[in-house]
Amino acid sequence: MRIQASRTSRAFALALAALITLPGLAGAKSKSFKGTFGPIKFNAANLKQSIVASLQFGNAGFIVSASMRQGRVNLVQVTVICATPGGPAVGSTYACAGTILQGGLSGTPRGWTTDDQLQVTITKFNGKRVAGTFAGTLENVGETNPPGDGPISVTGGKFAAKIVGAS
Repeated sequence: MRIQASRTSRAFALALAALITLPGLAGAKSKSFKGTFGPIKFNAANLKQSIVASLQFGNAGFIVSASMRQGRVNLVQVTVICATPGGPAVGSTYACAGTILQGGLSGTPRGWTTDDQLQVTITKFNGKRVAGTFAGTLENVGETNPPGDGPISVTGGKFAAKIVGAS
């Protein structure tokens, strides 16, 4: 019990830390972030204020992050990170990093990640908003997942977010 609680706390803290690092979270008004991550049907509709985007490295990349409640006490958090030399270009497809973390007060925390196996296509970018589609594969991150969890396919991913910060 103590080990499971520690892992759950760690996964939950990581998800919250990822959200808190994006500026302007509380005031962000955004459209959507959804997709199917293996067995997890992700849709941030129940936490729309969590959907945020941030330009990175002087417009040479971006981060989009969102969370959703799962039941009463669990949280699922997804982050997509793309390098876009010259800035995000509409119609361009990029090999991007991504992470999904699932955890909370009940169940075993789980997580998957990739450095470059998400294919993200930009459908809208105007300096104030970014939108796109994504699909790919995320790999198991090891000890956080129960035995038998392997890589998961990501399908039907879509995001549309207000850019709330830049670095």
